[in-house]
Amino acid sequence: VEYWLQSINTRLPGVPIVIFGTHLESKKCTKDYLKAWEKKLTVRYKKRFKVIDIYFISNETGKGIPELLKGLKSIAKSKNFKKRLGIEEECPTSYLLLEERAHSLRVERLVPTMSYEQWRIIAKQDTNFTDEEVKDATHYLHDLGSLVWFDEDGLRDVVILDAQWLTQVFAATISAKTNLSTGILRHEDLPWLWRSYPRHLHPFMLTVLEKFELLHRLEGNAINNV
Repeated sequence: VEYWLQSINTRLPGVPIVIFGTHLESKKCTKDYLKAWEKKLTVRYKKRFKVIDIYFISNETGKGIPELLKGLKSIAKSKNFKKRLGIEEECPTSYLLLEERAHSLRVERLVPTMSYEQWRIIAKQDTNFTDEEVKDATHYLHDLGSLVWFDEDGLRDVVILDAQWLTQVFAATISAKTNLSTGILRHEDLPWLWRSYPRHLHPFMLTVLEKFELLHRLEGNAINNV
């Protein structure tokens, strides 16, 4: 659950999320059991992510599915949801051209990232945008999931042209076959762990993982708590 919530939040930060559990037909899914799970999920995720509802369904019997569908339709019809996805207004043609440009750049590169400065120059050449317009367009494409750009300290210098690349970084860290039984990952292990990624991106990757609370720095130590 944690991994997928992080992935969703990477593509569309703040988007409404619905969690649903399956196998409701199981005998162990008593009212008390489901209530305990709902409380557990609420405590763990509702404050960190925009989890709107939690449902329990059975693919076998269909129980709970009508309620889930009703809830999803209600969210999809809401004005806030449409506004969050930027679909209340028609997408400017220049934004679509820039989206196509991002796609072509992604295909050309072994690692689908580039500096924001490189992106800014290319965007201005292709669209005649001002710096502020490039920034607005990049925010828009980020919200669409066409690229990933975090406009905040320590992260805004890198544009990720393929959101899937970032989920791969998450997966490579979470599934690392290192000595993580203690929950500790040392800085000295990062070059080996991320050996398939360019070294200059490691600080950025570390900051992103901290942003999504997959890693936490331990005070007074040169190590990170996973």
